[in-house]
Amino acid sequence: MQRALRCFLSLLSAFGAANGFAATESESPVWTLERVVEAALERSERAQISTDQLEMARARRFQALAFFFPTIAATGNYTRRANEVIRELNGVAVPIQQHNALSALGQLRWTLFDARGFPLYAAASAEQRAVEDESREARRRLGFEVASAFLQTLSASNV
Repeated sequence: MQRALRCFLSLLSAFGAANGFAATESESPVWTLERVVEAALERSERAQISTDQLEMARARRFQALAFFFPTIAATGNYTRRANEVIRELNGVAVPIQQHNALSALGQLRWTLFDARGFPLYAAASAEQRAVEDESREARRRLGFEVASAFLQTLSASNV
């Protein structure tokens, strides 16, 4: 057990030195419980995974909210013709087809009421709240594990 704690302490020191936590050469690094827990929460994969899962849940909620927004579509065409067609009407030259032709079409669709959107949005909101709770719990659990290992290491080094 003592060997494992010494190994953890040496890894923790190496981790701190590699990540800028080591003090200058003249003084020893000062590791406090708060600093160790903060460093673990910033650099842990588990904390990053829970943050990413929370971001994905927020995106799914926004996607469910988009169900209520209108759909807008726009298209445009440009045609370049080789020859221009000009006809004379009452002695005036009138172009029938010019070299350049532009056309555009816009469409706005908005469903006034669709009952399917409400339970989808409610489910996405509930999922986001659940993932927020899971993320908080994962970060809290990680903090307790790191604090416990840190305190065990300190007590073993003092013995």
